[in-house]
Amino acid sequence: MKQAKNLGLSEGDDVYWKTTTGSVWNRSRIGLISRHPNITGITMLREDYEKLGMSFRPVMLVSEKDCSDASDRDYVSAVHSMKDLIEAFDKMMEIMNLLVYFMVIFSILLIVIVLYNSGNLSFNEREKEFATLKVLGFRSSAIRRLLSTQNLWLSVIGVICGIPLGRVPLQAMMDSNGDAIDWPCYISPITYVIAAVFVMTVSVLVSFLFSRRIRKINMVEVLKGME
Repeated sequence: MKQAKNLGLSEGDDVYWKTTTGSVWNRSRIGLISRHPNITGITMLREDYEKLGMSFRPVMLVSEKDCSDASDRDYVSAVHSMKDLIEAFDKMMEIMNLLVYFMVIFSILLIVIVLYNSGNLSFNEREKEFATLKVLGFRSSAIRRLLSTQNLWLSVIGVICGIPLGRVPLQAMMDSNGDAIDWPCYISPITYVIAAVFVMTVSVLVSFLFSRRIRKINMVEVLKGME
């Protein structure tokens, strides 16, 4: 699928190919576009391959049986059990998991920093408005609820806009591993829920951080600056 996408090919298109050791170009029609995590190239049925005059020489045999005794034969270069393949895959996934962990940590720091700076900027821009509300008789708790509601709604809008884009950077990271890797990304719904709850929780906590600053607003000094 990844190679077909890079070449702009689809089912029904004709493609020209040759073997790594041959010099004759063969023309074939694409009947199906398959997807494999770490195999790229052209897959053919044996009968179609032999119709083109090619000699079918298998280099790998997959079996459900225990083939460990076959390693003693001269024409067998290696025997890998399912356990070995799973261990090799898990080893490769450790690197991917590490990259995902880095992205999660970076995202958490980004959320905290952006929401705090946004709240700080909003507070500084509306300090005169808060002072006016306090002069009119609004309590600090009411002003804090007003600020929390505003930040919460902005976070809800951000979550709604960000959910469709959440898979894009993760898929881009997977695609950056080269054309030989084609790993589709799947994000479970619970992951979206956890991310949304975390963003809104941080937004509310940031609002509480400014509650002390709201109580300490010097109304006379702030309103004097409006003259």
